[in-house]
Parts: sequence; structure tokens; C-alpha cells
Amino acid sequence: MVMSAENRKKVTAKRRKAILEAAIALFDEQGYENTKITDIAEKAAVSAGLIYHYFGSKAAILKSYGPMIEECQNYVLSLPTPRDSIATFCRRVIFPYRQTNYHSPIRILVSCYANGSLADDNEVFPFSSYGRDFLGKIIRRGQEAGQFRDGDPEAMGDILWHTVIGYIVHRLNYSNGKEIFLPSVDELVATIEK
Repeated sequence: MVMSAENRKKVTAKRRKAILEAAIALFDEQGYENTKITDIAEKAAVSAGLIYHYFGSKAAILKSYGPMIEECQNYVLSLPTPRDSIATFCRRVIFPYRQTNYHSPIRILVSCYANGSLADDNEVFPFSSYGRDFLGKIIRRGQEAGQFRDGDPEAMGDILWHTVIGYIVHRLNYSNGKEIFLPSVDELVATIEK
């Protein structure tokens, strides 16, 4: 029986989503470098050949997380207050899956950037400007709402972003499978509050 174009499109989307979700979980749990295409195929319940059909390489999977990042950003921005947005962003990006039940594509991309698997070329993620652009806008809203202290919101966002990066890199380099110190999100947010 021949599959209709509409059904083929649904199957393609479903398989692609399964591959992306399997890969993000594995990249988050065991690291990008330690994850093989065959691991992803097994977790996604597809053949390795099918993964290459959809993505061509493991790097291509990594470069496909733009929609997941956008989904995370939209969720963070939808929260009731700028303080909630900043706190949730920090929690989702810094804390591991077992504490948040969330595989953060941003955390994975930062980890890949930190270990040299990904260049800072804005092709995948705007590492250098993310704090100023994304977090800075939330901080500006918080200042306008009277929640955050006065100051340059872009500079404050940049400092907060680099603090978040620091915690990710610390966990990446020093955890070796054991628990390490993670910040109190409330104390982290307190650095920008009035």
C-alpha cells in the first residue's frame, strides 16, 4: 500500500522529533562527544541509516535545536513576572535534568562550545550576545516593573549569562558523575533585584 503525501509528512515529522528528543537526552546525560549515532538510533528506535537520512551527521542534529531553544524562550517569556522569567531560565539551563525534568538545548550547546565541539560563530546559537539580547530584555522589563535594580540591563544580562555559563562549565569539568555545588536560583536572581 502506498502512503499518502500527508501521512508520509506526519511519519517524517514523528521520526525527526523522536531522533531530536533521543539525541538531546543522550547529549545531556552522557555528553555530545560520548554519544554515538548508534546510541541515538537505539534510543529513538530507528536505524542509524535513517538518522543519516534525516540529519546527515551528529553535528547536524546539534544544529537543529533552534526550535527547541525558541520554545524554551517563549515559555520563559510567558511567565507572569520578569523575576519568574529569569529564575526559570537560570533553573532550566543550570540545573541537570534530574532536578528540572528538562533537557536544556542551551545547556547542551554551551557544553559543546566549552569543550570545543562547537564554534562561537552564531551559526547555531548567539553565545556572545545572548545575555545582552535575551536576558537584557527581560531585565529591562523587570526594571520597568520595579523588580530589578537600576543599571544597564544589557550589561546586567551579560554578567548573568556569563555566570550561567560558568556554572555549566564547572559542572561539565568537575562533576565526573558526582553531585557538585549548584547555586541557589533565588540568590542568583537577588543579584539583580532591588
